[in-house]
Amino acid sequence: MNDKQKLARAGDLLRLQSAKIRELKAEVARLNAVIEGSCDALMHLQRLYSDPRNPPSIPMKAAGAAVAYGRSKPPSVTVNAGASLYDMLEERKRLEQAKRVIDAKPDPAA
Repeated sequence: MNDKQKLARAGDLLRLQSAKIRELKAEVARLNAVIEGSCDALMHLQRLYSDPRNPPSIPMKAAGAAVAYGRSKPPSVTVNAGASLYDMLEERKRLEQAKRVIDAKPDPAA
């Protein structure tokens, strides 16, 4: 191997190493963002399924895991009226039955 070939080989290795260093710096920045909390689990899953460099199995799994969290669900409203629905229905039923019963005492003078 002559000097020109050695120099070309060194240049190629330097470019490959520089590319790998950039890739690793990006990964470190991403992991630091996760640690700092600026990236939650859903954002991480979204990045995984959006990255075209990943093999098809990874976006499929990430999208499957994220699908339940992608859109927010409407909030559920709980009303507490102080009584259970059962108690209210039983009270209504009792009142309806009380309306049907004639509670009249015979008039002894009649």
